[in-house]
Amino acid sequence: MPLKILMEYKPPIKEIKKEEDVKFLLEDLKDEISQFSSQHYSLPKILESVEKKGTITILFPKDPIFKVIDLSEAQLMLSGYRHLSEGGCTSCTHVKSYKPYSDETYAHCKINETEKDVNDRTGKSPSVEKYWNNSDCPNLKHIFQKTIEEIISQD
Repeated sequence: MPLKILMEYKPPIKEIKKEEDVKFLLEDLKDEISQFSSQHYSLPKILESVEKKGTITILFPKDPIFKVIDLSEAQLMLSGYRHLSEGGCTSCTHVKSYKPYSDETYAHCKINETEKDVNDRTGKSPSVEKYWNNSDCPNLKHIFQKTIEEIISQD
């Protein structure tokens, strides 16, 4: 019967504040994994493991022990970055959110709308309603300009 060792990856940073933090996080994870594995992991492969599985399993031939590394903290950080670099209005520098009431948040586009354009029923202006989860807006300017794939392909 093989033995399983469960490990948890603790990122060296608490949050991603700039685009370079993405590469730093993935490079650090790669270095940590290389301590336990003889297999070479590329940054795209590590990214895939983080985002799709949330774990990396390391097996050694002829070794009855395998290691499972929990990547959930890195997964949350990269998910947040992806949202701010690929989302709709929620990731745009032009969206203006405010709270007219303590339990409601309203939003409008600072480029072509004002608070007067906000629909009281939905809490969103017409363009924000249209592009809230859609990155097709012609005025969209993401908080982070580069996607994760663009960052890890640089070098």
